[in-house]
Amino acid sequence: MNVRFNQAKPEFRLKTWHKLVFLSPIFLIILLFKVNDWYRSYMLKVYKDSTWATITKVSLAGVRDAFDIENVAYSYKVGDSTYTSSVSVPVNHRFVIGSLNLPLFTNQRYRVYYASNKPHISEINLSAPDSLTIQKYIDEASYLIGQILSESRMERTKCIAQKLYQKFGFDALAYIFFYDEYVVENFKHNAHTFKTFWNSNEVKQIIESCSLSYP
Repeated sequence: MNVRFNQAKPEFRLKTWHKLVFLSPIFLIILLFKVNDWYRSYMLKVYKDSTWATITKVSLAGVRDAFDIENVAYSYKVGDSTYTSSVSVPVNHRFVIGSLNLPLFTNQRYRVYYASNKPHISEINLSAPDSLTIQKYIDEASYLIGQILSESRMERTKCIAQKLYQKFGFDALAYIFFYDEYVVENFKHNAHTFKTFWNSNEVKQIIESCSLSYP
């Protein structure tokens, strides 16, 4: 009697070199990104120069299409030439929020660093606005203070906004810009943290001082 034994088929195992072949395009893409980052960093370190850049577009999605991760576009001039670039900046449900924890808007100006021998290589510093951009933030904050206090006298609200900025810097302006924001949309500056800030003795003293200056 012939007895047949079912021979188990050998388990197929992917060899190491097969895995490397499959993964090599991924490694290549990562390497290309890294090389590009290293090259940009080197150029901006060795040939670093700076000027002012103007924000030309701000979007909750991409500046070119909905799938683009870069959502803030800017332009700057070097000599007679104008260069454009874009960068990815965090967003919430209403605003694109820059490094100062404040909303970004078109026509604002920030310091931009570029490679002097290749000016198209650049990096914008969103924590370094020009004086006009700062003043616009203060003016907008004074308008919001008018809404918060139901105050129609602009001299008084401008006084409050200016003194808050002088005392607390951009942090004070961020509290004002997000005075009615949900906590889940902004963990640091929201309706809850604004109340704590606004009811502090230092802020109360500033409001009282401006009320006396502009009765």
